[in-house]
Amino acid sequence: MGASYILLLTAFYVDNRKNLPLRRELPQIAFWFLPAVIGSPITLYVVWTHPPGQSEPVGGAMFWA
Repeated sequence: MGASYILLLTAFYVDNRKNLPLRRELPQIAFWFLPAVIGSPITLYVVWTHPPGQSEPVGGAMFWA
C-alpha cells in the first residue's frame, strides 16, 4: 500500500506540475523522484517496526469469535 501511495503521488505531481506552487523552483526530475525519496523511508520504517502477524490487540483485549 505504501508503494501504491508513492506511485499515486508521483503521477499526481507529474501530471499537475503546472498548477503546483513550486513549479518554477524545482526541476522537472524532482517531481518524478521526490515522492519516492520522502515516502520510501517512511514506508520501510513502518514495515520494519510493525511486521505482519505481530499486531497488538485493540484496547488490550483479545477479540475472538
